[in-house]
Amino acid sequence: MKSLRPFLWILVTLPSCASPDRSAAPASPDLVARMEDMTREIPRLAWDVLTEESGGTAMDAGYKVQGRFVRGEGIRIKATAMGSAHGMGHGSPPGPNLHQLIITPDRVSVALSVLSFESGRNTECFPHLLFRASKGEPDHEAVEPRLLPGNDPILLRFHEPLIAYQLAPRILLGHEPGLEPAGTETVRGATCLVFRSRYRTDPAARRGPAGWYPVLGVEKRIYIASETRLLAALETTVRYETGSRRIRQEVVKRQVFRGLALPRFVEIHEEGPDGSHHALHRVDLDPGDT
Repeated sequence: MKSLRPFLWILVTLPSCASPDRSAAPASPDLVARMEDMTREIPRLAWDVLTEESGGTAMDAGYKVQGRFVRGEGIRIKATAMGSAHGMGHGSPPGPNLHQLIITPDRVSVALSVLSFESGRNTECFPHLLFRASKGEPDHEAVEPRLLPGNDPILLRFHEPLIAYQLAPRILLGHEPGLEPAGTETVRGATCLVFRSRYRTDPAARRGPAGWYPVLGVEKRIYIASETRLLAALETTVRYETGSRRIRQEVVKRQVFRGLALPRFVEIHEEGPDGSHHALHRVDLDPGDT
């Protein structure tokens, strides 16, 4: 599958966020339409994510994560890895050290330019990588872009996806492969409709340079409060050859912005081969120039 192979570029040129909205609604069109209607007063919004763990914040660990939403165009997540993220006391290595994820109505794009990616545990060198997958292509249902390129990606651990799903439900849910209802559950006292998606990973994806996609399978469970239509939680389970990893994110506090209660604090619980840990994401909204 040629579109799955990474391309080595001198410069990575990201596609425009603009794209015609040809996305189809997922399993429950009425639900998505009601969620979409809730966001009509927000044409654009930017936000920062700060992760607070026992050892400090994401900035302390050397990461800066920013999001950007433009109505009808999509979502962009930009993660910058600074010097301490590479375990180098003398500062960051040369290069832009940037990871960008763009989700438009019909395409997902990842652009990566990071040297010695991640702190100590995953030091493969990925000078430049560009991945694009459009709806209908095999790669679109085989690769979860937040997991690129290695075992401990920035966007799985530090990115806060719930705000993106809330702002652009038609776009984000439209990119979940095989989305289907999975019953109801209670999350923090609220009855939630549960939707499940599964990525069909392909062994060919794991034969790239340095095992750049070492994933056997991905399953997500998306929790939407039945009364308010607000995103309450997201659970992602990733299977590797060496075991599995589960990250559950739950909204614990919201901030009302233009009539919509967006995530303000999100609790993270992670379980994996290296044990478990808790963290807290703080989302700082910036309604100014995005």
